[in-house]
Amino acid sequence: MKDTSLLRMIRLMRGWTQAQFARRLRIDRTTVSRIETGLVTPGPALRQRIAKVLEMPEESLFPKEQ
Repeated sequence: MKDTSLLRMIRLMRGWTQAQFARRLRIDRTTVSRIETGLVTPGPALRQRIAKVLEMPEESLFPKEQ
């Protein structure tokens, strides 16, 4: 499963819209959409915020490619 689809799945399991997730992350909703579809790769600071908002280890959300 791609990281982006994992983020979408977790967001949906929590019952959050893209807009709600974006507000928690302090980013635009379109950026959430672009991350979930793989058009944008979040940088280190945003990956840390995503992990904090989702209360999950960053490594489980963004595993290093082997």
